[in-house]
Amino acid sequence: MKYSKRQSPVGAYPTPSPFAARAIKAKAKLDFIKFRLPSKATGRSALMVELDKWRRHGQLFVPKRQSDDSLTLHDPKPAQLQFLVDHYPEGHITAIEVTVDFFPTSSAIKRNFLPQVHEYFRHGLFPTALPMLTDATRKFYDPDDEKVKRDPLKASTNANTTYWRNRTRKATLRLYIKREADRGVFRRFVRVEVLLNRGGCQDLELYGFALLPEFLAAIGQRTATAFTLARGLKFNPATTRSTNAGLRAALDATNARRRARLDARFSCHGAMWCEKHGLPIARDTEANGYRPAVQTAHALRPFARVCPGGHVAVRFHRPVALLRVPSLSGPVIGRRSSLP
Repeated sequence: MKYSKRQSPVGAYPTPSPFAARAIKAKAKLDFIKFRLPSKATGRSALMVELDKWRRHGQLFVPKRQSDDSLTLHDPKPAQLQFLVDHYPEGHITAIEVTVDFFPTSSAIKRNFLPQVHEYFRHGLFPTALPMLTDATRKFYDPDDEKVKRDPLKASTNANTTYWRNRTRKATLRLYIKREADRGVFRRFVRVEVLLNRGGCQDLELYGFALLPEFLAAIGQRTATAFTLARGLKFNPATTRSTNAGLRAALDATNARRRARLDARFSCHGAMWCEKHGLPIARDTEANGYRPAVQTAHALRPFARVCPGGHVAVRFHRPVALLRVPSLSGPVIGRRSSLP
């Protein structure tokens, strides 16, 4: 044993890695953005007309309760975000969701392939690297009781919806198998999504559409750590400089027992067991190459081109501040009339 060096990470996965065989591909997008309902004031006719057009196209959801003053824009296009930045810069953003979908690279896959991918992510995801998810716990949805329960941190073959969240509820990570229709053809894939609620948006200084261009320019880096995958558990063996053969043999035996115990714990309980006991993880660099540090930044590049412009004073509920917002005469990505 080389006492001056650390050993390799310990622990294993209950399913084979889909990244090692290049069996999946990733695609990221903005799933929705939620913002306050604008008041019907003078000069808002163009904004209200455009919002009503999105509503008729089924993309903008209006709450049924009169007490709820929020609107939800699903699958926003860069041109739509540019319109909101130009015409509604003081609008408050209360939630935004980034999703990463993992599709099989081949159509000839086994029936249990997606459940295995789901279990791989469930076992290895370590979202507590995102500051807003510090001290998060893993939960799952039980379809029998229709309740969200605390996960016992054991290997499972049930591909139930899994949640990671803490008491602050500033952010939530969710993992599930999604089925949707694409041009009349149903396809299934594994989705990992991170939802930033009001507190999470404020932590990232996203108070309204005036600050949206700066947020989108760094969205990949700001949300990437929520999708961290663990390779295993870091194991640092005890060392000694003694030349006593008996002492070194006893230390080797102690390290071997501790290594075997940690290997069994990670293999059974996964990365969240390390978070629970305050143990360091070894990050999977090969798998993390597919997370938003690369994939989201590339897929959301059109949104990051929502143009920044001059500086104007915008009034929020907090005191008036000098914020960066686009000039109303600046370029617009795409045509405003090209709606889905």
